[in-house]
Amino acid sequence: MRYRANAVLIGILLSAGAFADSAPAVSVTVEKGVLVSMADFVVDRPRPEVVRAFSAFDDLTALNPAIKSSRAEATADGAVRVTTKLRDCIVVFCKSLTLIERVSSDGDGNMTAEIDADGSDFRQGTTTWTFERHGSKTLVYYRSVMEPDFWLPPFLGRHAMQRALEKQIDSSVRTIENGVGE
Repeated sequence: MRYRANAVLIGILLSAGAFADSAPAVSVTVEKGVLVSMADFVVDRPRPEVVRAFSAFDDLTALNPAIKSSRAEATADGAVRVTTKLRDCIVVFCKSLTLIERVSSDGDGNMTAEIDADGSDFRQGTTTWTFERHGSKTLVYYRSVMEPDFWLPPFLGRHAMQRALEKQIDSSVRTIENGVGE
């Protein structure tokens, strides 16, 4: 299968100028049962603070209200095994999910997460988070390719899933800009 290491976390990154004080660029598609998500957005905080907020794996509930719990365990190879419990609604479809991922960092804070299907509500997938300094702000590039192990109602549609992702990103950005973890 063609799951490459970039999703939620697929496409060409937008130029930095397009980000200034704009809404996040979000795209969600469903291709043969696989969710492909992309989001590019600005956080009005320095890069180290943004990286720290997104990598506080034991406290992801502070980042987004859809995250109900998170737990991190170090692995022998220096990665982190993150178990996240989520609950969210899209239109009238509400679902509780468990996501188990092996998260590694490139040493500069950029992260790649590979889904562990055992215990997850997803069969497979990859998500990447890339953080780029832009003056006193941080550009965040999110790319995700995930194959859910549950039924997605066809009435949800791409637009509804895209709006849900925009809402989650907006919540996370506001939380970070208001100083989460300080």
